[in-house]
Amino acid sequence: MLTRHALIGRVHAALLLSLLLALPCPASAEGISGYLEYNFGTSKIDTSDVTGSTRQKSSNFTQRYNLEIDKTLTSTLRMAMGANAQFNQGDSNITDPASTDGPTKSHSTSSRISPHIDLAYSSGLFSGGAGFTRRMEDAKSNGIATPTSYSDTYSANLNWLPVDFPTLSLIYTSFDRYDENRTSLNATTTSYTLSSRYKPLMTLDLSYAGNQTLTTDQMKETENKSLTNSLRADYNDAFFRDVLFVSSSYNISTQNNTFTNKGGSNSQLILAPVSIGPFYYATTNLTDSSTTTPDFSTAASSPTLPGNVVISSPAISTANRVNVGAKTGLGVAVNVVRLLVSPSFTSTVGRDLTSDLGMKADDYAKIGLAFASNRIAVYTSSNGSDWRQWTGSTNFAFKSVDIVNPATGATTTGPAFELQLQNAATAANFIKVEILPVSNIVLSDGPLQKLTVTTLLGFYQDQNTIVTPGSSRSSSQLSGSYNLNLRARLWDVPTLTYDGSFDLQHSKSDTSQFVYRYSLTNGLSFYHTISPTLNTGARLARLDSVNPSSNTSDSSTSLSVSLAAIPLPTLSGTMNYSARQDKSDTTSKTTQSLGLSGNAELYRNINLGLNINGSLTSDNTGKDQQGVTTSLGLNLLPHQTMSINFSTSDQEGWSSGGDTRPDTARTHNRSFDAAITYNPLQTIYLFATFGINAQTAQKTQTTNSIGGAWAPLRDGALQLNTSYREGLQADGTKDKIFTTSAHVTIRTGMYLDISYLISSSAGPAQNDDVESLSGSLRASF
Repeated sequence: MLTRHALIGRVHAALLLSLLLALPCPASAEGISGYLEYNFGTSKIDTSDVTGSTRQKSSNFTQRYNLEIDKTLTSTLRMAMGANAQFNQGDSNITDPASTDGPTKSHSTSSRISPHIDLAYSSGLFSGGAGFTRRMEDAKSNGIATPTSYSDTYSANLNWLPVDFPTLSLIYTSFDRYDENRTSLNATTTSYTLSSRYKPLMTLDLSYAGNQTLTTDQMKETENKSLTNSLRADYNDAFFRDVLFVSSSYNISTQNNTFTNKGGSNSQLILAPVSIGPFYYATTNLTDSSTTTPDFSTAASSPTLPGNVVISSPAISTANRVNVGAKTGLGVAVNVVRLLVSPSFTSTVGRDLTSDLGMKADDYAKIGLAFASNRIAVYTSSNGSDWRQWTGSTNFAFKSVDIVNPATGATTTGPAFELQLQNAATAANFIKVEILPVSNIVLSDGPLQKLTVTTLLGFYQDQNTIVTPGSSRSSSQLSGSYNLNLRARLWDVPTLTYDGSFDLQHSKSDTSQFVYRYSLTNGLSFYHTISPTLNTGARLARLDSVNPSSNTSDSSTSLSVSLAAIPLPTLSGTMNYSARQDKSDTTSKTTQSLGLSGNAELYRNINLGLNINGSLTSDNTGKDQQGVTTSLGLNLLPHQTMSINFSTSDQEGWSSGGDTRPDTARTHNRSFDAAITYNPLQTIYLFATFGINAQTAQKTQTTNSIGGAWAPLRDGALQLNTSYREGLQADGTKDKIFTTSAHVTIRTGMYLDISYLISSSAGPAQNDDVESLSGSLRASF
């Protein structure tokens, strides 16, 4: 039976659709916009393993409606209001021949309605705004309804932006979550943020930020209050006619937390987020040692993870590990690690992309089972290169978690892998999560197209402290960091520069004494243009890190030399040599590498690239490693409508001594890829690819695909796409995927999409066959 919201939505949708089709052009009005969208999908999945076979048939129908009004009330006041509505209906039928109970059928419906109103004021010197958003959700499965849930967000902000005076920004947010009877969910989070920035001099920048957050859970009768304050000063200047550049910064912050149990039963302290970063990302081979690779101590870091950290897709190589890491602050304890992920689906029909990024309940179970706890491991390190696996008990889960926007305080939900460590990694300066990718995950509407890691989060929870009723628990921490950078131009021709930096971190909490660590870097850089076709460069650097609190120290000395030549406009090459020595109180390691690369245009539209790299590594345990990597690429453009690309690589490795195992004494990783694209007409695009990969102790992997696109109508109103892909994974799984789709533009702002997919996966333990059809009709105004 349809709910009241669903019935009203369908009636309104029918009226609006009739109106849009009757008008000679898309409906439009100044400041008014919106859309209506209908999605349908049906799928059939046959699964077989050693226990038997099952068949799952499912269908779904989704309606989405949106109306937005944007109105300028005065020259300084603007109003935006509107609403979103979504209604879902799904049916499932699971047949198990071994079961005597007959097919398992299910029918579910759900709806979500979200109105909002926002006011914004701006007069140049002052700006501000206020808003309210409500999200109402209800669901029913097999005739059993869940209580309607509500999420209300109140927000307000005020900004003062004077010239040559301190700026001032105030932000208030309140996030309430409750069910219709307030019997199973009733929580409120209120946040106040104050920030200011002042530049008394062109070279001096001062800033302050303070935040107070109060979270009250009426069901558990607990209250958590946090207060953070942060003050930062930045100084940048140049001296002696830009010969000497100086930059320095100091940041000091305090954090106070109070957890109060007002209920009648014992309660455990809630998760407290901790600050980690910058972040690192690298891939390693299965034959590489997890305790020595990757080396994050010299790797490039970034404030956020890149957008290509893929851990699952039909085309991903399962012969490599994905490593995601971060640097932790001094004295920071982490015992809960979360990997936030973003999924891409074969079809978005029946998926609410505004909630949990479109994830369904059964998706969590299937993805979590595919990875399992032994495919994701946590490692810690004091220097970023010598890793130690977390050997304590670890609780693994893939679930929906709350995600707090640090700028606004608003809370959303999203999928994440969570690993709860039983003790805090207090001594670690680096943390990494090592992931074995999964190539084929079959969901209810087809294979999962891609799963990407978006960020790494760290938390700490006191797992041993229980707060009794009527009592509270408080904690506080003071931390700071100072940085000084110098860069001086010692000589102009040839160019000779000196750079130095000093970093200091300190921390003190109510449970630990004052601790600090510092590092000092000194470097000389050289660059010279020998001739118009030849240049060279070199760098010598020394890094010393000292942690008096733990009575440890590390040092590294590095040297690099490069030579680049462009003897002809069609010929170029470079040579790079580097050496590095790392020492700590207990370990030492020496690494050398030599690389040669060249690019040549052999003939017009025929380009060749060659790279050869060799490396030598030895450490104090007596382990020696050598490696040689060769790659070759060829690009052909026989015609302006055709492109042909070939690439091949060969990676050989040798190890001896130390902890070298016989099966890893010699390793190899060889690959070959070919791709061709052809555009015979502007409306026709064809492509074909082939790839093969062979690694030590792994079965050979192959992939090949073919496909194309065609727009038969002159205005592109009809677009047809077809592709076919086959793959053989390292574990022997054979994948086949065929997809075809059509995009029809009915009129401006109105289109129809239809997609059909057939896929099969035959593996050592399980076989899956999927067939799905989906469509979407959208009209915007």
